[in-house]
Amino acid sequence: MNNETLDTAKANVEKRGFLDIDLDPTLDLFAAIERLKKEKMQ
Repeated sequence: MNNETLDTAKANVEKRGFLDIDLDPTLDLFAAIERLKKEKMQ
């Protein structure tokens, strides 16, 4: 993702209510959530 795409998404976040960007398809969301849960418990 380039900076222009991210800047455009950030500019529209208030209107849309979310960042309208594509996620990395190799990202393991379950593992990321579990890692964040563990970090929060420390």
